Amino acid sequence: PLAGGLALVDPDPNMLIAFNAAPGTAAPEGKGPYGAYAQALAEMMRDGGLSLEDVFDRTRLRVNEVTQGAEVPWDASKIDAPFVFFDRAPDAPAPKVSEAESQADRTREIRDFDAHDAYVAALDRDTMRGYEDFLVAYPHDPMARRVRAIIAARREAITWRQTWMRDTPEAYWSYLERYPHGPHAWDARRRLEHFDAELEPPPSFSVIVYDVPPPPPEEIVYVDRPVLYFDDPDFDFEPPPPVAVIFLPPPPPDFVVLAPPPPPVGIFVLPSPAFVPFPRWINPPHDIVPPPDNIIFNNIHNTTVINNTTINENNQAGQGGGLTTGQKLTAGAVGLGAAALATKVALPPLLQKRAALQQGKQPGLVAPLGTPLSKTLSTDHALPGANGKT
Repeated sequence: PLAGGLALVDPDPNMLIAFNAAPGTAAPEGKGPYGAYAQALAEMMRDGGLSLEDVFDRTRLRVNEVTQGAEVPWDASKIDAPFVFFDRAPDAPAPKVSEAESQADRTREIRDFDAHDAYVAALDRDTMRGYEDFLVAYPHDPMARRVRAIIAARREAITWRQTWMRDTPEAYWSYLERYPHGPHAWDARRRLEHFDAELEPPPSFSVIVYDVPPPPPEEIVYVDRPVLYFDDPDFDFEPPPPVAVIFLPPPPPDFVVLAPPPPPVGIFVLPSPAFVPFPRWINPPHDIVPPPDNIIFNNIHNTTVINNTTINENNQAGQGGGLTTGQKLTAGAVGLGAAALATKVALPPLLQKRAALQQGKQPGLVAPLGTPLSKTLSTDHALPGANGKT
C-alpha cells in the first residue's frame, strides 16, 4: 500500500508550496459547494495588504476552525521579496488587531497564553517547537491529544523525507527501526528490494541521525497506519476552541455563505464561482499590468454584481424578463473563459473525442453558455486506491 497524503517537500528559492492538509494526513470530504481550504484561501487573498506568510497562516486557522480540527493546512516558503495579492488603501478601516499587537503575540511564549489561545498560537506558528511547547505547558488539556497527533504526523514526515533524501539501505533500515508499521514502511521495503538488501533492519548497521528524535510511545498510534485522518472517530478528539480575534478576525459577512458555482459550460472546463465584489478600499497591486478587457478585473468594486436589480432590454419578441446585472457580468466572465479555452487551449485528441461523444459536439468545441452537461461521465479509469471510485 502507498502512504496516504502528500509528502513533506522543501521549496526551491523563490518558491512557495502549500497543501490543504499537512504532510502525511488526508483532508475529509467537503460538505459545501466549496472546499474549506479553497474558500478560506480566497478569503485571505482578498484581504488587502496581507503578506504571503499571513495569508497562509490565517488560512490554516480558518480551515482548522471550519472543519473542527479535521484539516490542518501546511505551507513552506522561500520567497523573500515582499508580495501582496491586493493592496489596502490609506483610508481603509483600521484592522481589528494592529500589526504591532500581532507581532507581539507571535513572539510570546506559548506558556504565556491560556490553554485555548495557546493551542491557536501553536497552530498559527505550525512548528514542531510550538506544538511541543504546548504539550509542556498544557499536557492534560483536551487539545493535548490532538496536538500530539499533529506532532506525530510531522515527525514521521520529516523522518521519511530525510530517509528518502539519503536513499541508502542504512537510511531505510533506520526508518523501519523507528516506524516498522509506519505510513512509508512499504515504500522503504520497496527501495530495499531495489538495492537487493534485507527487507528488515539487520542486528547491526549504521543508523542515520535525523533532525528529530524518535517518536515517543504515545505517538505511535497515530502513525501506525497508512494514512492519518484528524477526524478519525477512533481518536475521539475534542473539537478545537474558537479562534480569538487577536489571531484571526471573523470572515466578512458576504463571504460566510457563498452561492454555489453555476454548472460548467463544457467538458473539462471548470465552473466559474459567483463573483463577490471587493470593498472599495481593496485594490489590485499597483505594480501589476491590468489584463486586457477583463470583466471581473474592471468591476471588482461593482456591488451591482451581486444585487437583484433587473435590467430589461428591448427584444424583438417583445417579451420581458431581463437579466440581472450580476447574471450579465457572470455570464460575460464565463463566456470569456469558455471562448479563451476554445481558441487558445486545444484539448488533446483523446479528450476531444471524449468530449464530443459526451456532448454530441465536434472535437475541440466548448458547449454554449447554459448548455447542461451530460450526467453520465465515463468511469473507465478509477483512481488508484479508491476502491473503484473515480
